[in-house]
Amino acid sequence: MVISKGENYILKLHPFIDCNYDGQFERDLKTILTANSFPQFNNASENLLSGWAINNKDSIKSISPAKNKKEKEKPRRIAFIDDQMKEWEKTYREIFEAKSDLKFLEYKKNQILIGNFSAVKIDNLTNHIKQSALVVSDFYLEENHESNNWMSSKELSLKSGFQLFQTIKGTINNDGIHKGVPFIMHTSSNKIQYYKFLDANGVDNWLVKDTRPDASAYEKKENYFAFKKVIEEFTVESTAEHYAILKKYWERIQDIETVANSLEKRWWYSATSSSDNENINTKDGYKVCRKATIHNKQEIINLLKDSWMAIRANLNRESLFAENIGSADRNFTAASVCSNLGKLFEFFSFSQGMHLNTYFKFLFCVRNIGSHYKNYKDLELNDALIYFDCWLTALEKKDTKVSESFKTLYAEEEFILQGKTHYVDDCFANGLLFIYIQFMNGFHLSETTIAYKMMVERIEYLLNKADKYLLTNEIEADFYNSTGLKLLIKKKQVKYKNGNRNEGENYNRIASNWVNGGQYFKIISEQDGRLYITNNG
Repeated sequence: MVISKGENYILKLHPFIDCNYDGQFERDLKTILTANSFPQFNNASENLLSGWAINNKDSIKSISPAKNKKEKEKPRRIAFIDDQMKEWEKTYREIFEAKSDLKFLEYKKNQILIGNFSAVKIDNLTNHIKQSALVVSDFYLEENHESNNWMSSKELSLKSGFQLFQTIKGTINNDGIHKGVPFIMHTSSNKIQYYKFLDANGVDNWLVKDTRPDASAYEKKENYFAFKKVIEEFTVESTAEHYAILKKYWERIQDIETVANSLEKRWWYSATSSSDNENINTKDGYKVCRKATIHNKQEIINLLKDSWMAIRANLNRESLFAENIGSADRNFTAASVCSNLGKLFEFFSFSQGMHLNTYFKFLFCVRNIGSHYKNYKDLELNDALIYFDCWLTALEKKDTKVSESFKTLYAEEEFILQGKTHYVDDCFANGLLFIYIQFMNGFHLSETTIAYKMMVERIEYLLNKADKYLLTNEIEADFYNSTGLKLLIKKKQVKYKNGNRNEGENYNRIASNWVNGGQYFKIISEQDGRLYITNNG
């Protein structure tokens, strides 16, 4: 029966019990059940398990495989919360791949405060949530399931599952445990009005428990397929890494906000309220910028949080509508985030005329792409994440490290970015590629964390997408659309020591085995802090 019909898979876990019938069957059965541990199921957990079996036991993936030998696979820890966890645990262990990192958090509703929601009914909740990449929670933790009733938004907001959601994600007056953790609501309710309520409040997705005892094999199969696809969006799909990155970014934003309030001040924060506050100068006396006033500090934190929320909201939005009306919505969001993060310069009184090193010159150039260039569609979500990481890295520096933040004064000579033409239609051709290549070969490569890996991948993508003629042929035009890469390849990159220019230093190229007219682009190695590329296939 198990082999012929997958929906009978539960029989493999619940074998037939053989009792000697002597008129005391109930007694003998109780004895056997007491002596042996048998898994428990309810209709919904059994239906999900059956759906997995019918789908040829196609397990749910929760471990992102390594892309290359240098990387390690990434297990995504998932925290499941339910008041009937014992009836779900066996199902979850069966349907997820074997090495999955699953945490089963039981909501012990009959322990204390019976009838009232309390986060203390979940053991060690805070630590489990902070260590998890995804939370999947029941909606009715305290109450009886009310799948047949219709409730208003006010009534829904009082349900225990939503109160748990607010405990984890926070409210306007409460930071919560962790705003960056994706949250899926797993419920027996299938009313679209309820999902609209949850979606509007920031729940990332919604899974329906099929509680019917008479669900057909086809319905079980489709229910499992939907469950698998939703979970993998947060574990192994391309969006999974974005969610993981944003979780880390939120932690860094909170750290910047917390440390800025302590004695361990950041380089950019001044405790004064004067608009003519302290200048930041290099050791050579060049003015770089001014510190932000005490009134600006929270505005800076809010700008970081708002930019984070824009990316988070974009991840959680379906793209079909944008595509059907011909909108490159995701590109517009990426450009907007870069433009908004670039507004941080306004708080520090930076300007193009000031002396900036390659790091801050990079921040300026990407900001200009998002704010001024018409070709904003060249920016993608990964570009916004790279830019976000670079800003966080800059803002995380302490006062004692400020001299390292402004290490060299030769940005204009190191960066071939602003050509003769400025902000015209064609000046952006391959411009983002040039910016990334130069930044990767600058002095501050080791300071970036998440951005480093993402930038290598973006360079490889942009190289293969680039206009090969403009990249490999000398024509009379500005740096962006013709000679940029030529100069980057031919111009010897000057090494600096202790922030000073030294013409006697050795030179390094950023390209190897370059063939004029070659149409094949590939990153071949990263050596000595430099990126080497070739077009020799």
